[in-house]
Amino acid sequence: MNYNRQAFSGLYKDVHRYCDRWWPRNKAALRRDYFASPWSVISVVVAALVVFLAATQAYFTVFPTLPKNDGCVRARR
Repeated sequence: MNYNRQAFSGLYKDVHRYCDRWWPRNKAALRRDYFASPWSVISVVVAALVVFLAATQAYFTVFPTLPKNDGCVRARR
């Protein structure tokens, strides 16, 4: 079919140019292959939350906010 003679030839070229770009093509493949069901989206969100909480816990383990109590009771004056 010769698209140059059609009424919407400019629109066809724009859509074809858009769909040939890297991001829309890979975004469609990502949705089709990995996020076809809502459960996969939910599992990715929960996994990201778990990684964030683990990183937060590791940070506060390495850099505690409160000074450690060395077991000595100090009298206040």
